[in-house]
Amino acid sequence: MKLRFVTLLILTLALSIVPIVKADPSATIRIVPVGADHTGFAILTESPADLQINVTSPAHSPITDVWLLFVADEDTKTHITSITTNITSWTVDATHFALVTDAVPPQGPGGGVGGTYPGCEAYDQYQPGGLRGQLGLGDQDNIYYTYAYLIDQITTTPTMFTLTVEAPGASEMKVLVLALGYNAQLPNASGKLNERSPYSGSTLVVPQLSTFLLVVASFSALGLYAIRRKK
Repeated sequence: MKLRFVTLLILTLALSIVPIVKADPSATIRIVPVGADHTGFAILTESPADLQINVTSPAHSPITDVWLLFVADEDTKTHITSITTNITSWTVDATHFALVTDAVPPQGPGGGVGGTYPGCEAYDQYQPGGLRGQLGLGDQDNIYYTYAYLIDQITTTPTMFTLTVEAPGASEMKVLVLALGYNAQLPNASGKLNERSPYSGSTLVVPQLSTFLLVVASFSALGLYAIRRKK
């Protein structure tokens, strides 16, 4: 309980220097650690990570053709030997990742791991700057992504699964986990993925939670200091 309180406090400080973004009506997928509190930021957890995925709005349920999007910094990507789940048969490794040069995942179909990727609507892509921000990186830092098929359907009832990330040798492993899916009931549904998870409904997998929280705390303190100086 004490660790959870400290986590929320630190992340609240971090969010005080993050720009506020308008709500996304298609961001109705939540993929977070089991029992996680809502923080407005990607939820931190360690590997193996016990996760839950569900639809947050009954009006958008069910969502089908659910995919995971993995985003990592360069050092983590280089050292990833496997990303697996206990409900799929695929294994993601460093060779599956590609450099992020524009919004991801791609709008066009094709590629992916464990399934036939149907493409993604432009309004449900993630911008490079936002992804770097969630990973605590600068504008010039390289980030990499890949996407893998997870499950046929999700509803408002959470589906539980375990995600394991192995990246031996990474200096500070960080893998952002997001989810996308298809809602045939949305206007102009074309078969491309048209629902996604917001950053506040996503997961950031790190090797050791306590160490990462110290980094976030330092980042928050510097940000608050800069704000006070500006005032």
